[in-house]
Amino acid sequence: MQPFEKPVASRRYAALAASESRLTADGFLALHATLFGASHDKAGQIRETPLSWNGWTFAHVPMIAPSLETHFASLAEADDLKSLSRDDFFDALAHHVSELHAISPFCIGNRSTIALHAEQVARMAGYAVETCGPSKNIWDEQLALSFVHKDHRGISYLLKGAPIPVDLFPESVIGANGLPQLPDRDASTGRRYQRTIARAKRELEDYISEARDQAMAHVIALTHAAVSRSQLMPASQILGFLRHPKGAVFQAALLDAANYGIITPVLHDEQSPLERVREIASAIGVGITQQSPGQLEFLIETVSVPEYGVRGSPHQDRLATRFLTNTAEQNHADPRLATYQRALDDISATVKQNRSFSPKRIAAKIDQARREIAARIRNGEMVGADANKRAA
Repeated sequence: MQPFEKPVASRRYAALAASESRLTADGFLALHATLFGASHDKAGQIRETPLSWNGWTFAHVPMIAPSLETHFASLAEADDLKSLSRDDFFDALAHHVSELHAISPFCIGNRSTIALHAEQVARMAGYAVETCGPSKNIWDEQLALSFVHKDHRGISYLLKGAPIPVDLFPESVIGANGLPQLPDRDASTGRRYQRTIARAKRELEDYISEARDQAMAHVIALTHAAVSRSQLMPASQILGFLRHPKGAVFQAALLDAANYGIITPVLHDEQSPLERVREIASAIGVGITQQSPGQLEFLIETVSVPEYGVRGSPHQDRLATRFLTNTAEQNHADPRLATYQRALDDISATVKQNRSFSPKRIAAKIDQARREIAARIRNGEMVGADANKRAA
């Protein structure tokens, strides 16, 4: 079975692969219409309903059009990936494929259209890609990694027809209880802060996407530096822990189910997302070790975990993370986030007009509003005028 399910008209597919196409959002929609116009009445149209794969939700409907526009604008800024070296080209194309897959704008035929589009981008840049050779299982595995963890390196190897290196897959340290553990390190020094499990879980959800990105970037940097396996192993194990379906968020859920009280991680403002997640996860690990084997076994059975982890919408999670970490100017410049930033600006202006609020309370109110809006982004909910239009 082919990695991308292609339409029945294979001759038409081959002809289109050899042709040129507009490398724009509208051109991508037109490509889908050409492929599936004879068999589907929604061909070339953005879907109006949610779409999931292996339990994970693709981009929510309100975000599809602005996400496509933003993504293809980035492609144009990169001169459609022309004039790149072979390795740089396949890395950039794999990222492009990964992002289009995360959006999946159509009800059917997303992978077929993405495969054809990838072949056209490659041909117009002077390269050839491999979209039919690998088995469907291998493609599904690598698409899952790119979709859930934003790691498109496996897609890059598959596109250029190269075997996937064994060291691409991070390793995990598995304890006797079957749960992944962080590698050993020296005890943290600094001020410890009390966190309820519920608050710790929220912080993990806020930071874990960025933490995974940083952990992966560190592994890639070490790999490019050709360090020894013993030097690479701790970084790979950290990445494996952050990716594992029974990692930090799942373990926080275990302690929550156990009505565990307070954890005390070392926290400070200068910590990176990776450092913060690691501190919270280490403190949660202390709580895990305090559970009896029988109690822990019961908790693990009680807290279900899907095959690829605690599922949701990775595309929306990344947009929410971007909204939280961007400056206001950056959000205004991003068509996907501008409406949400305007809503936050309105709330901020109202809060600042309340003369009874201290500066600290004003900052807290604005931060609360920012996180509530980020939660709406994760859920694919609109705000302001756009929400009113959809409700009308």
